[in-house]
Amino acid sequence: MLPNRRNGHSIRLVDQRSNNPNRNYLIAQNKVPQIIDNPNKQLRFYTTSPPSTSTGVPPSSRTTHRTESKKPSPDVTEQVQPSPIMIQERGHIYFFYRPKVEHKEAKSLDDVQRLEIVLTPGTVQLSAGRKDTKGKQQSTSKLNRLLVVPRKVLPPIKKTGPRNKHMAMIYGVSNSLQQLNEEFRKETYQTKTRGERTLEAARPVGEGVYSVVEHGRHTHLLYVLEMPSQIGEVQEAFNIEKEGSYIIAVKNPTMPPTPDSRLEASPAADTVPQKLLDKFEDRKWATQDLPDILNYPGIWLLLLGASDDLKQEFGENVKEIEDLEETDLKLFQKAHRNKKPLEEKLFDELRLNRKEFPVDPLVKGTWK
Repeated sequence: MLPNRRNGHSIRLVDQRSNNPNRNYLIAQNKVPQIIDNPNKQLRFYTTSPPSTSTGVPPSSRTTHRTESKKPSPDVTEQVQPSPIMIQERGHIYFFYRPKVEHKEAKSLDDVQRLEIVLTPGTVQLSAGRKDTKGKQQSTSKLNRLLVVPRKVLPPIKKTGPRNKHMAMIYGVSNSLQQLNEEFRKETYQTKTRGERTLEAARPVGEGVYSVVEHGRHTHLLYVLEMPSQIGEVQEAFNIEKEGSYIIAVKNPTMPPTPDSRLEASPAADTVPQKLLDKFEDRKWATQDLPDILNYPGIWLLLLGASDDLKQEFGENVKEIEDLEETDLKLFQKAHRNKKPLEEKLFDELRLNRKEFPVDPLVKGTWK
């Protein structure tokens, strides 16, 4: 049972699909799993964009005659250099999907119950307590996080037009991977109305490295996949790209949901320390200095699809992040002398038994 970080008590997750007392997570309200497990409920998020301001020249000051253009000075470049990024956290990221109850396998999104994401900070081989170029200490969090995306897919990344946005929720937090791993295993349980029910094991669909970085006045979740080597049918269905950038914002857990929103009040309001709540300054969303507040189950997270080309978006600033993938793969291959299949990396890192989990979605990109 996982301890409550604030008062030392344990909070038990009562899942609608199971009475198994061993499935304990840091969840504060029973109604949270109801939202997640109901695929017919679609979350809606409303936002008000700031009014656009015109930057055109007033008609009275416009000229109708041609003027001789001046040559730019040699030190002026037409291309705007990307603003620097500040790495706050990095580690491994894993994507899983869970088939619906009583489905032996999933053949499409219609057969999927939910998409799950695991973040394991600090697991990439880097020097401890490393600082970024601005001298700010990186997050040293050792808490592993399980996120659930109720809409079952990541927000698609669009090249033009307004960004797509989806909500995700911090579903479980633990310093023990073994406790989070219970969420992925096959389960059989009894119900009063339908008797014995079976929930098949989750399917791994992606594995790689991630970084949480501040960029300007907002925060990005960046990732680069190591597996699969090529995006397949299943990854495309979940909008999982080979690499991706998502602008993230955390909803203030003390703010009630709007009347038009289907989001429930956050169960994390009573567990988040006041010093973290103070960062919101009575605002509905926090966009900077986010890793610490992601360590509390029940926190709602907004994901906005930003880019599927990290170098194009961040320039050379992102080189260190992309190098993580290459370094991580080399360390695995060196440790096993290139004799172990790459798909074993996920199971080794998460301490899962490969025999319990179908690997076709991860290796071949096909449904299972």
